[in-house]
Amino acid sequence: MHGQPFSDDNYQFEPLVTKTEDVTYLAEGNANVVFTINRSLEPPMVLRVRKAGDSTYPSYVLMDFYEHEVKRMFACHQILPLKLMEMTRAIIQNLNVVISKAEAEGIRPEKRHGTYIDPHESTAIVLPDMRARGDKESMIEFKPKWLLQSPSAPQGSLRCRTCALREMRASDDRKQGKNEKQPSNRPTAFCPFDLLASNIEVLKSVAVAVGAPNDKIDQFANALKNNQTIQRLRKVQELRNNVGLHHIRKHDDMSLSMSIRDCTIFIKITESTDGPLIQSVLADMDMKKLDGEHFLKWEKTESRLISEGWYQGTEGDGQSDKHPCNLDLGSVKAVQE
Repeated sequence: MHGQPFSDDNYQFEPLVTKTEDVTYLAEGNANVVFTINRSLEPPMVLRVRKAGDSTYPSYVLMDFYEHEVKRMFACHQILPLKLMEMTRAIIQNLNVVISKAEAEGIRPEKRHGTYIDPHESTAIVLPDMRARGDKESMIEFKPKWLLQSPSAPQGSLRCRTCALREMRASDDRKQGKNEKQPSNRPTAFCPFDLLASNIEVLKSVAVAVGAPNDKIDQFANALKNNQTIQRLRKVQELRNNVGLHHIRKHDDMSLSMSIRDCTIFIKITESTDGPLIQSVLADMDMKKLDGEHFLKWEKTESRLISEGWYQGTEGDGQSDKHPCNLDLGSVKAVQE
């Protein structure tokens, strides 16, 4: 990492957590816990704290990655701004009390029980709360995933990398006897290349799939059409396309290449007297831990996608979804900056 000092703009100097009432448990993943900050802040903010363990890097390392790798690839309005907050044992103790309370009240998922924040954690990240507030705001969030085909995909592939992986995992679940999700009148999956479509009906189907409110489907479809943040993400993926089998273990910058293929986009629409205001920002572009175990897992997955025919639709699984992947939309040449 660069190890360069951050500017004052990168720090949250005011202590935002002095008592347990200052935060509410919001959500968590494998590596981090997210808390709502119960203060009158504009914009409203959340606190993201690393859990004990080594599944991700400390927040100050992620902040360095954000400052020196992510920010130089995108316009400032296309990425969620982050600030670093110093932690104390007292703050961490309060946060762990809030987590324990969420467990006791059944709010915290059972599979997350028993993991807390290390009392020696030195920093956390403060970022805007992108949730819709009031009846004038609506928001969708989703992972755009791979907006380019994998460099390893065979010639003549019928599926993009994301669609191929989705079908392979679904097949694995069936073989293991896992129950598939109950049918719904709303599709839950889409091809990433749908995001490059000019056909508004295709974009409406994406809006439905990612959970847009029924009365906002048309608005979100139009927000997706020629979306400059998505177009820029695709361009950055094109610039950082060292993600094929022949690239494994050969490039030090694969972390950014993987991060931009696993990030989240928030699209928020705010109604105003001048018409709808649209905000499209990327988040969760954290530095990936790419040790030998992660490389081996990724290499095995990519090799299976190729050798078992998931890219080419020749996998021989009679239950696989044979709907056409919109891979051909990936040939779009006009990618706006």
